[in-house]
Amino acid sequence: MVEGRQIEQQVGQLQQQIQQLQDYRQHAQQFEMHQQQVEQQFQKQIQHQEQFEKQFQEQLQHQKQIEQQLEQVNARETQQQQLQEKIQELESQIKQQKAQIEKLQSKL
Repeated sequence: MVEGRQIEQQVGQLQQQIQQLQDYRQHAQQFEMHQQQVEQQFQKQIQHQEQFEKQFQEQLQHQKQIEQQLEQVNARETQQQQLQEKIQELESQIKQQKAQIEKLQSKL
């Protein structure tokens, strides 16, 4: 009789241990699934970051192109201004020469 009770207790303890192990295994599986979800989210964040960096590089390249175009426009404006100054200088010389010609003609 005592042996029967001991066996029943041992069986009960073993069943409890089996239940605990099954619970542990279930928790481990849930944790693993959660870990996989976290990794997937992390991968998505990495992809998003890479996309953002690519867009940033494209914008930076576009900005450089705009700056180059602006430099070209500024260079043209400077050239145009220099030409305008030269034209005014030449027009002034022409006026002076015309005045000298008129002076000389009036003396004739």
